[in-house]
Amino acid sequence: MGTLSLVAGTVILAMFVNVPEHLRVLSRIWCYLPGKFVVEWNILYPRTVLVFGGGLMSRQAAPLLYLVLGDGFAVLGKRGFVGIR
Repeated sequence: MGTLSLVAGTVILAMFVNVPEHLRVLSRIWCYLPGKFVVEWNILYPRTVLVFGGGLMSRQAAPLLYLVLGDGFAVLGKRGFVGIR
């Protein structure tokens, strides 16, 4: 229940909050949220993200980020669940 409320709260918060562009890293992370990323100007953002020495466009980096974070959260959730049992 806590995970669902965290995700729903983040999505709702993302609709009302805008992170300034001069906070570059935080702004890019905020723009990669699913509710913000589907907007045209975020998908076609011209700057690249450095990943393993190569540059990826935002539309390439965001799905990769989702996969990595999803795997990380799954591993943490499993460790937490096994620890409770």
